[in-house]
Amino acid sequence: MDLSKLTAEQWTIIIAVVGTFFVAAGLIFTAYQLRKEYAWRRKEKAIAFSNYNAEHLRGVYSHIVDALPDYNLTEEPIKFEIIDKAIKEDKKGNKDSKESLSEDIHYLLSRYEELGLSVKQHVADFDTAYDLLGTPAVQAVMAFSEYISDLREKEKRPFTWEHAVDFAVRVRETRRIEIEKGERKAKALKALGDLKKASAKPPEVAVSVDKKIASTGQ
Repeated sequence: MDLSKLTAEQWTIIIAVVGTFFVAAGLIFTAYQLRKEYAWRRKEKAIAFSNYNAEHLRGVYSHIVDALPDYNLTEEPIKFEIIDKAIKEDKKGNKDSKESLSEDIHYLLSRYEELGLSVKQHVADFDTAYDLLGTPAVQAVMAFSEYISDLREKEKRPFTWEHAVDFAVRVRETRRIEIEKGERKAKALKALGDLKKASAKPPEVAVSVDKKIASTGQ
């Protein structure tokens, strides 16, 4: 193409098209960078939850486990009667926590309530929160599920610690899906291994047929 033959109008169109292309490319790149930064900020927020006030949290856990030894043993609910008795018999904290048992339980559940709300509102990244805090969140919500239900009924507030519960439910569902995927993958790999072993074996059926033919003199 002979550029010297282009008219002023054609040059204007070419410049406009090229300019539009660079502007669009710049916008796409900026959007990509912003999306990356947003994703990283969400990860940072989830990581911050795992590190926030860690020393106090260790005291809270220590106090709860001292008062409720079954807490660390399972993800099953602790009976409300057991929790209620432990709260009434609590001697205002232990060597690691100066708060009452009910205050430490409320602190723990409120911590996961805040995390669950942040995940729901896309402030914190779920995958990062799942990896770092999924198990202790499920443990807390499951252990105190009867306590949560009793408090909701007494205070007529059916949504108490709603986001903590929702986060724990989502973690368990994600875990179930991952286990099922792992089981399917394991079955597929086993089937593939069996297939490879079978293909490596001598054709026994053919050998037996050959022997039968030989024995009949055919």
